[in-house]
Amino acid sequence: MKSKKNYRPYLKARDFVRSLGLKNHKDWTIYYNKELNIPSHPERYYKNFGWTTWMDWLGTNNGEIWPRRHIINDKFFKKWSNNMSYIFGFWFADGYIGKGKIFSISQNKKDAYILEMILKEMNSNYSIRHYRDRCCRFTIYSKEIYEDITNLGGKEKKSLNCKFPNIPNKYLPDFIRGLWDGDGCIHYRKKQMVYNSSYVSGSKLFIKKMYSVLKKNIPYLGGSLSQHKSSGTWVLCFAKNDTIRLKQFMYSNRMDGKLFLKRKYKMFQDAVDKELKKH
Repeated sequence: MKSKKNYRPYLKARDFVRSLGLKNHKDWTIYYNKELNIPSHPERYYKNFGWTTWMDWLGTNNGEIWPRRHIINDKFFKKWSNNMSYIFGFWFADGYIGKGKIFSISQNKKDAYILEMILKEMNSNYSIRHYRDRCCRFTIYSKEIYEDITNLGGKEKKSLNCKFPNIPNKYLPDFIRGLWDGDGCIHYRKKQMVYNSSYVSGSKLFIKKMYSVLKKNIPYLGGSLSQHKSSGTWVLCFAKNDTIRLKQFMYSNRMDGKLFLKRKYKMFQDAVDKELKKH
């Protein structure tokens, strides 16, 4: 690399590059030659002399540094819908955002199909990666989605102190179903021959507000909220009748086109069927 004194000052070099009308990093790589008195890797050389981003360096507006290889609807979280609300809830349970552009959701391999359905709903061709610990995950790179998620109430490192977001009442059942498919549970107690349900969260703020919202929107809902002494996590539990009320709230009579985990839906439906047989 040439010595520092042979390169143009950052602002003069940037103004010159902007005048070239290059669109992305690839264009810069093709155009570059040593006679420009500009380093081939300006992001390294000018790191401490004013460098911010390739978008700023090239003077572009699309924010793309490298040619985009994958398709994604960057505006997916700008408009509320049943499935947008479900995916937002699912992300709150099993998702992650980071570094200003990463949006990711993980799931057990046996339920990988729900990740495929989410990607399809978001008009994306991003792939799902499978790992040895029975986990699978997709990771999307979109600054716009990252910003929309944060504007809706999501955040990085949300597990311990996130707040319950503001969800339009019309789409609250879908959001709750997404949460339950991620971090919720329904289980069968053989001795009592009944189904119970529960939800676990590391954030007291989140689960207390969630409980309050559910009680406001589901008539006669009971339940109990407690904290595990060993793990410190918070658990919201519902007995059989409240489990049925929760099922009726999360799953409408018409589920065509709506996202949900099949195995959890089946268990909730079994809870209803068992109770009906008693009468």
